[in-house]
Amino acid sequence: MNGLQKDALQKKLHTVLVDIYGDDFYAVARSLLDIGGNDVATAIRQALNQAQYNPNFGLSSFLKSINEAVILQMAKHYSIDIPDLSGRFANESDRCQWELFFDGREYHDQVIIHAKALFLNKHYTNSVHEACKAYIKALQDKSGSHRDGTDLMSVLSSKGGNVKFNALLTESERNYQQGMEQISRGVVLAFRNVAAHDTAKSLNISAIEALDMLTIVSLLLKALDKATVNDGA
Repeated sequence: MNGLQKDALQKKLHTVLVDIYGDDFYAVARSLLDIGGNDVATAIRQALNQAQYNPNFGLSSFLKSINEAVILQMAKHYSIDIPDLSGRFANESDRCQWELFFDGREYHDQVIIHAKALFLNKHYTNSVHEACKAYIKALQDKSGSHRDGTDLMSVLSSKGGNVKFNALLTESERNYQQGMEQISRGVVLAFRNVAAHDTAKSLNISAIEALDMLTIVSLLLKALDKATVNDGA
């Protein structure tokens, strides 16, 4: 099944199922459990599990997440005529599932722009590296500093930096500022610098590890969006 055939079948299935149920993922999933076939049941249970962690997971996402065997059985059940197909597209299905995992993290826009395509193409180390570079660039722009790496992180110092995450009036606020500075230094040392000096193959970062690293970078970027600049610091 090529990409055009797959898209056409998914659109037709979507239309048929929406006519019956409306855009109700759970109603469709429950009904399809009665069709029979281990592939169908397994795919639906996996999709139901994904739906628990992704509020935007709907009928269209469900159709994109299942494999060819499931689509064929669904088409047969609903009397949709399709050509005799051979082969599977498990890799495409895997990509859709990883895209759901990525989107479910609700990353900062800069992480999505610089890291998503690399991540979905399994360039996990490079995706983290580019996200780190995006954070460094954002911090340079915010602070007005041209420094780089750990030297740049001094702009976050509670005692001399000009980028403030809060008013620094209480011990808790000062601790938060210092912690965010240390996390930023850690991101540069452990994520950016390591990726810059070693090969992606030698680092062998897994998909889950990359998602976790990107979450930290996204947290910093979101905090930076809310930070203020004290030019008199």
